[in-house]
Amino acid sequence: MPLVYAALVPHTPLLLPSIGKEKRDEMLQTYGAIATIRQHIIDHAIDTLVILAPHAPHKDPVFQLQHSTSYSASFEEFSDFTTQKSFRSDHILIDYLKHHFDEAKMPWVYHTDERMEYSASVPLLALGIESGMRIVVIYPPLSAHLPELARTGIGLYDALASYPGRTAMIASGDLSHTLSEEAPGGFHKDAKKFDQRIIKIFEKKEFGKLGTTSPEMIESVKICSMPSLAVLSGVLKNVSYTTHTLSYEAPLGVGHLVMEYIL
Repeated sequence: MPLVYAALVPHTPLLLPSIGKEKRDEMLQTYGAIATIRQHIIDHAIDTLVILAPHAPHKDPVFQLQHSTSYSASFEEFSDFTTQKSFRSDHILIDYLKHHFDEAKMPWVYHTDERMEYSASVPLLALGIESGMRIVVIYPPLSAHLPELARTGIGLYDALASYPGRTAMIASGDLSHTLSEEAPGGFHKDAKKFDQRIIKIFEKKEFGKLGTTSPEMIESVKICSMPSLAVLSGVLKNVSYTTHTLSYEAPLGVGHLVMEYIL
């Protein structure tokens, strides 16, 4: 059974009640959209979630597959010393992907850290994923060219298409970090236009435009999700799917987009 569902979900730690607290009212649309994705994951009877996370634990300029018997989520770096959760990995699918990457001569590394980076763990907790669901975490390299990442996405879809389980993909990432004066990256006049361009690319399947995005613009608007978006664009490029833009809002000047893709 091939990939049957995919979604783009923000990874701001503010999505966690223990961290977001008083900011919750500024993200009501995002919370509602994530609840919709949670229900659709249940409706599609997903066996394994594949997470594309842009903040890797190591600086290797290659794809990183997190290979551990179990994954752990904790958020001490955000002064949350109580929220913890464990998930089990789908080691069979990880080995399957390893074989595929070897055959495709794609540069990649295993790492056996049990703890996930927050860009992988926040979406899982925000979606309310239960510890019984199998997880695969992939960190695309930040330094790779966007067309190269998209080509890997095409191959990743081909690998998942021949895997017997029902899989869903969650691309983790926030959009521009420069949408207001209070934004972490300050204000950039083109940030809102950039985010709308990303939405249009995925709604209209204009993936060639994503690959032509200049590194200078990516740096200017300080978008962290481009590696995840580029891989996702390749995953979706040659398949039929229906897109639903569930929400877009920008609390604290950071763009939070929630989209789903029903294959």
